[in-house]
Formats: sequence, C-alpha cells, structure tokens
Amino acid sequence: YCNNRIIKFRSDGTVITQWGVKVRNPESPGPHELNIPHELVLLEDSDTLCVADRENHRVVCYCAGLAPETEHLAGEYQYDIREPGPVYGVAVSPAANALVILVNQNNEQGPVDIRLYDLDTRERLGILADENEVS
Repeated sequence: YCNNRIIKFRSDGTVITQWGVKVRNPESPGPHELNIPHELVLLEDSDTLCVADRENHRVVCYCAGLAPETEHLAGEYQYDIREPGPVYGVAVSPAANALVILVNQNNEQGPVDIRLYDLDTRERLGILADENEVS
C-alpha cells in the first residue's frame, strides 16, 4: 500500500509508459498525483483508463492510448470525479452507460455508498447508500 503510479505494458511484458507521482499537497492533489491507486477500469469505447485514487477521494481518468495513433497520449489527464471519502472501487455498467464508484465515508467500519455517474456527462445519476455499518 505504498504505490502512486500506473504502468502500461505491451503483451510481451515490455513497459510502454508509466505515470503517477507521490502527492505533494493532500488538500489539492494534481492530476498525476496518486495516493494508493486502488482499482482500474478500462473504457475501451472512449480510450480511457479510470483509476480509483483511494486516499485522494476521487476517480481520475486518463487517456489509455489503446490505438497506435493515441499510444503516445497514454497517461494524459482527462478528468476526475471527486468524492467525500476514500474511493475503493470503480467499474463500468455498459447497459446503464454509467461509471460505478464505491465510496467509503471516511470510516473503515461504516457506511459504503455506490455512486453512479453518466459516462458522457459525468453527472451523478444516483447513490445507493448503505445505512448499516460494516461489521
């Protein structure tokens, strides 16, 4: 649990590129300052890689560089979605055209929310809240 970078490899194991640096100012992390990137989701249709940046309380998305013409753009910042607590997971729901984000409300023992965001507008679609504490 001390990582702060993303590494992209070719299928033969060769490193293509990497990005991410340690956070300098926790109150205002920069687009490439990651603090425990916890989970990744690849949005192939938009050539985007989104990262659950756990301790920065956000999902941050970068160009994935999937196509030969965009490979040199891999790691280029696109956008982020800020949350009120640590972000433990990120996934995509193609049927709902939504980004699914798992957020803990600043307490390892208590409530977890699942937040849905429209992939095109990045507007929040809804929250599924767990009012019970995890035991």
